Amino acid sequence: MQQALLGAVAAGGACVVVAVSSAVVVRPLLLWYRSDGLRDVAVGAHLRFNLRVHLHSVLLWLSGVSSKLEVLPEVAELPGDVIRVLGSNPSRMTLRGTNTYLVGRGSRRLLIDSSDGNDAYMSTLLRVCEQHGVHEITDLLLTHGHYDHMGGALRLKARFPKLRVWKYLPEQGQEGDGDGDRRLHVSNAESQRLGISALRDGAEFRVPSEGKEDQQGAVLRAVYTPGHYNDHVCFLLEDPAKPEGPVLFSGDCILGFGSCVFDSLVDLMASLTKLQACRAATIYPGHGPVVSDAPSKILEYISHRQQREAEVLAALETHSKDTRGLSSAEIVAQVYEDLPFTLRVAARKAVDKHLFKLLVERRVDLIDPAGWFESVTYRLV
Repeated sequence: MQQALLGAVAAGGACVVVAVSSAVVVRPLLLWYRSDGLRDVAVGAHLRFNLRVHLHSVLLWLSGVSSKLEVLPEVAELPGDVIRVLGSNPSRMTLRGTNTYLVGRGSRRLLIDSSDGNDAYMSTLLRVCEQHGVHEITDLLLTHGHYDHMGGALRLKARFPKLRVWKYLPEQGQEGDGDGDRRLHVSNAESQRLGISALRDGAEFRVPSEGKEDQQGAVLRAVYTPGHYNDHVCFLLEDPAKPEGPVLFSGDCILGFGSCVFDSLVDLMASLTKLQACRAATIYPGHGPVVSDAPSKILEYISHRQQREAEVLAALETHSKDTRGLSSAEIVAQVYEDLPFTLRVAARKAVDKHLFKLLVERRVDLIDPAGWFESVTYRLV
């Protein structure tokens, strides 16, 4: 009996190994071999990218999904000749999934973001293309290099061989004060190995109209908005025929629900101020539902961060007579309540960014730990 049980476990383990190998090695190899669209991508770069996308997707899946979120339809037609296709990658970090957007009319379209390229998303996207007579996606515009937004880029290049993929490639010195997890992000060097073109701030893309680019029609304009990450851009849809105002594709700079995770608070606040000047009417976010009042949402984001800063200062004020100060974990315990572990980690990173900003402004002091197992602490100047 014991031998039979061990044999069953071994067989099950072998099946898992075969399934994983197929997903991260065999299928990508076949895709690379059969596709003209991937001829500019080395097979090693393709396999490494695919492996990282899968690992990132598993980590997100393990985080679970909040039951408080608004349920979004798999596909939604939005004003401005836009079709939103949900990324089929729900998690606590991606909400109901990554929002991707087909933009334009006729047989040719632009696409903003590509989810992680999972089978369910690709099937839905291709079905939507077929239903709407879309034969070609000419350009994939990436808001930034996190895998839940650009993980599907190579699968789309394989399906649409003429597809051009664009991402902002930050120059040296544009790192801001961020120290984001590089393992969850595609670098400039890797982007170039994947055949991705450099997107510049202010670049414009004519929106296809009935199979051709209308020189007098709508335009998508890239707006460099670091903060969530140093390569982040938003896209502004400007249409002279729509007097109600531009539509802002906000990526992860502004979400449809809750607040965003950010790598640099200094950059994020500057980007939010920059977006205020764009005078967008509506926001189509990277995650969550449509935001119908863009000015109010942007102001809400600015006010929220200002409120968090005030709460951090208030927490430090309560211990102003304590020469030891407070660690960021202790501040999180006072400022945030009843957070699950996965979100508590993100909250601590946010508090760390607030503390860094306050350090730069010389409003707090950093106290080095007294021992190996103690944390850095902070106190008011």
